Amino acid sequence: MDWQQVRAEYITTDTSYRKLAEKYGVSYTTVGERARNEGWAKEREQYQTKTLSKTLNKLSAERARRTARLFAVTDKLLLKVEKAVDSLDDDQIDTQAFRQIAASLKDIKDIQMIKSEADMREQEARIKNLQRQAVAEEASKEINVTMEGDLEQYST
Repeated sequence: MDWQQVRAEYITTDTSYRKLAEKYGVSYTTVGERARNEGWAKEREQYQTKTLSKTLNKLSAERARRTARLFAVTDKLLLKVEKAVDSLDDDQIDTQAFRQIAASLKDIKDIQMIKSEADMREQEARIKNLQRQAVAEEASKEINVTMEGDLEQYST
């Protein structure tokens, strides 16, 4: 039995102890005891947190690149709008051209203020990740209590 392979499969997938036991021909109890003794659940949580963090970093970097490109394009558009405004004749204002310029400015503002659904989900995922990390940190703290000369450890 290659326990490293079983452990790796548990940590890197959503497979349950029961499914692993069936797949590798071992009793559910044996897999469960081994997992508890070696801390597989904690390793799975750490793996998932690390994976989520890497994913969010990649998404964030990609979003930053897209945002930079979007701002570069809107800056070019804004320069064209400024030239169009400068070319307007004060004596004879073309109302249609003026409306087009105003609409262009509104579009630029809307583009620069946009917050996509993906951005909102990314922010929610970051918050959940921080909450999980805080819970994990709290769970890992130990308190030593001495009672009548005996040392006992309790996890909080």
